[in-house]
Amino acid sequence: MKQTIIRDWFRPWGWIYRPSHFGGVLFTLIPLAFVIQVFLVIDRRSHSATDTLYTIFPYAGASFLLWLWIAERTSRTFPNTKSYSHSAHENPPRG
Repeated sequence: MKQTIIRDWFRPWGWIYRPSHFGGVLFTLIPLAFVIQVFLVIDRRSHSATDTLYTIFPYAGASFLLWLWIAERTSRTFPNTKSYSHSAHENPPRG
């Protein structure tokens, strides 16, 4: 008997997702802590606000995109999850 693991860590909330499970909260806090730590290190050595923003952008952008990718795939609206409606995406019956 094959078991599928349903990961319902996030729920859609406008254009982004909000955590709905402990795994989602944990996965939200880890990248956030990383970006805050990187910001503090970069801000300590930069000479202007623009310098800080230009330097932190690759770290914050990559962290946000990774978070968004994981959140989308562990949300209720992603195919292969429990509450997703497959009827609109199935192939029509062949006759």
